[in-house]
Order: sequence, then C-alpha cells, then structure tokens
Amino acid sequence: MSFSISIAESTQRFHGAIILLTTTEVTAGLRTETAAILAAYVSAADLDSVFKTLQFSGKPGQACLQIFNGMPIVFVGVGELDKNADDNRETLRRALGTGYNQLRSLKSTHILLALPEEKPFGVSRATFLEQVATVLTIAQYRFVEFKKDKKAWEPAVFIAHSTSIDAPALRTGFIIGSAMNKARSWADMPGNYMYPSILAQKAIDIATEHTLAYKVIEQDEARDMGMGCFYSVAKGSIHPGKIVVLEYVPTGVSDAPVIALVGKGVCFDTGGISLKPSNYMTGMKYDMSGAAAVFASMEIIAQLKPNVKVVGIAPLVENMPSGHASKQDDVVVAMNGVSVEIDNTDAEGRLILSDALCYVQKHYNPAVVIDIATLTGSCAATFGPFYAGLMTRDE
Repeated sequence: MSFSISIAESTQRFHGAIILLTTTEVTAGLRTETAAILAAYVSAADLDSVFKTLQFSGKPGQACLQIFNGMPIVFVGVGELDKNADDNRETLRRALGTGYNQLRSLKSTHILLALPEEKPFGVSRATFLEQVATVLTIAQYRFVEFKKDKKAWEPAVFIAHSTSIDAPALRTGFIIGSAMNKARSWADMPGNYMYPSILAQKAIDIATEHTLAYKVIEQDEARDMGMGCFYSVAKGSIHPGKIVVLEYVPTGVSDAPVIALVGKGVCFDTGGISLKPSNYMTGMKYDMSGAAAVFASMEIIAQLKPNVKVVGIAPLVENMPSGHASKQDDVVVAMNGVSVEIDNTDAEGRLILSDALCYVQKHYNPAVVIDIATLTGSCAATFGPFYAGLMTRDE
C-alpha cells in the first residue's frame, strides 16, 4: 500500500486513531461526532478517569496514547484555540505532527483522524482540510536514500466527519505536501549526488510527466547570451552550470498575466575563492533549496491548473574554488549590461539570480516576480529557524 488521505467510510476498519482535543472539550464533553466514534471503544467515564490519572487537560503540546479494546488512540491537546487564527493554525499543525508520530511506532495501517471544528482557524472548510492534508503528507517524510532499509510507513489516513464534498480539498493538500517532500528529498541529497545536471534532470522529469514546456540553457550558451554574472560562478566547477526554465500555460486563457518564480540553485556553496570556514560549510548542499522550491511549485501548478501563466526559472551552479573560479576584484557584466565588481565570491547567489531575473524580464515581461533564495545566514540569525525574510516594494 502507499500513503493516502481520504474521507472516512463508516464500514472502514481502523487500526489507530488521532483525536485532537481542546481543553474545553476535555472538561465539558467531546465534540458530538467524536464522542460517537469513541463510544465503540471506551465509555465517557473511563475516558475521564484516564485523563485524570495522566493529568491530561488538552493543553497545547500534551499528548497521550492509550489502547481501548485493542484500538490505539492518541489524544492530542490544542488548547482553548482562543488566540488569533494564525496562531491557532500553527497549534493545529504541531498537534497533527505530534499525533501522527505517536502512531508511527505502532505502524498502524489505517488511521482515523478526528479534527476540531474549523471556525477558530479563520479559513473555509476546504482550506482547513487542504492544510490538514498538507501537514499529514509532510509528516510522512523521511530521508532514507542511503539506508539499507528503505521501507516506509505508509498508512491510509481517513478524516472523520468528512464527505465526498471534502475529497478535492484533501487531494489538493496531498498534491502540495507530496511536492514539498520531493523538494526536501532533493535538498537532503549530498552534493556529490545532486549537482546541476542531476537537478536539471529532476525538473525535466516534472515537465515531461505533467506536460510543461521546458528549456535548459547550457553554461556556454548562457555566456554567449551575455549572462556574465551567472557564468562567473558556474565556470569554477567541473560540473557545468545550467539554467532551467519551466512554463505553465492555462488552457483556453489567452490574456492571462504571467507570474515568474525564480529560485537560487547553488548545489553546493564553498564560498569560492572567498572560502568559507569548514564549520560554516556543512549544510551548504541546501543552497539549492530555492530552485527545488520552484521546481516543486511548478509540479503543483501543473496539477492544480490555475488560470494564470507561470514561468519557473532556476540558475543551477556549484560555487567552487579552482583555477577557473572568479576572484575578488574581478568585474563581470550582467545580461542587462550592468558591470558588477566582485568583492567577495561568497556572494554568488545575487550574481546567478541577477542574470535569471534579467532573462525572465526580457523574455516574459511578468506581472509579478517571486524570487526564492537561501541568500544569507543573517536571515537565520535575525528571524530564527521558523521565519523567512520577505522583501518587496509592494506594501
């Protein structure tokens, strides 16, 4: 079997359940539909006794796993849900991950998920279920490429209190989560297994599977097109740089605006001649995460089919020190004719992105450009591990 998320059927036999509870529900009674599910396994009095013994009150972060009449049930607290909608959604995401991972150790094959009502989360039911499906799908992710045992736990998850009307939202969430996991798997691959030509092939595979137009601009071709900034970084590696362009065009919409997604694809960043200290070089395989996000986004877009044109472009390079690498004080010329002096070769991201941005402006004239990059450790130092820096001229 393979991992799936779908609506619940009353005839389905479950091997595990996740019940998300607010503190109000714990003290004043369960959601009616959830209580009906539990009634087949445990009485309300016995449940109250268990909660009292374990001092479980349904606060955020609390979880307990109990087996009633052979049915493992994970109770996870989400609190009163009396904060703003954004905070409530984050509480829900963490609770889903907690409950899911509790059942992972039991290898349950069929899981029933009972959710709180969507009102405290400030979104429509469809959006609520879409986000639930996305979180469950990314909770499934494990990087096992180099492990002997690659067998994954892939349960079938069924959403309680759901109907056929909810199925499209669950499918959308699954599509988004699956693409996110694909991007994470590319980023987790070590640099000797994920250099520009390999990552470019991943993009081509997506384009081929989902009928997207694509183009791969080779390193020397980019140089001949005037992309001196990109070429200055790419030429330092034995693995030639590439610029990958994916295009999505909606059916039957001739005047749709163009949205451009531009992703930084430095498959490994040593810093170049401005070599990073060794303790700062670990993890630099992740410097292609912007490109991975763009390619994964294009896979999502190809399946969800919005009524806009989308172009995804990613310059792919390795930033390496060699006899061909750029040096400090070198001057290079971007595609738009602007001269750039290189003060530090570890500022390679802005170089390759500048030419990618010039290319997409020249050939597509987009209404919106979204640039995704792992540009600097300063963002992590400023915002911590959970927030991205967003810079724009548009209020």
